[in-house]
Amino acid sequence: CPLPKIEPQGAASAAVLSRLAGGQVPKEALDVALAGRLLGTAKRDGGTRVLACGSTARRLVARAVRGVRKDQIRAAAGPHQFGVRRRFELEALHKAVSAEAEQAGDMAFVSLNLSSAFTRVWRSVLLERVRSACPELEGIVAQWYARVT
Repeated sequence: CPLPKIEPQGAASAAVLSRLAGGQVPKEALDVALAGRLLGTAKRDGGTRVLACGSTARRLVARAVRGVRKDQIRAAAGPHQFGVRRRFELEALHKAVSAEAEQAGDMAFVSLNLSSAFTRVWRSVLLERVRSACPELEGIVAQWYARVT
């Protein structure tokens, strides 16, 4: 059976992924782990939407961390998280913005542009919120999001 021959590699891979999940990876290795493959898709207006597809290691670790910490992440983000793993996110966002305007009584929204919402996140605010709401995730978030990748 060939499986016993790959046990050492499996253990080594698990150790690397564990270090990546804990935010304990040297900068050089982190650069490789966080790198993404760029893909271009056509926009309706004729432009190009650039998408980055993260490495397999990054996706595996992110999915595992999300699976283990999903309740904490959901509680910390509250109803203000849109666009990631949420059904009908645009409709929910529209309703939230409309309710806010209606409650205020003296405001109106003419348009809402979310074209760069994920690339323009305030990293310092993200790190502070994680530090206060989910301190267990501070290592990975600080290492993965403290700088532009």
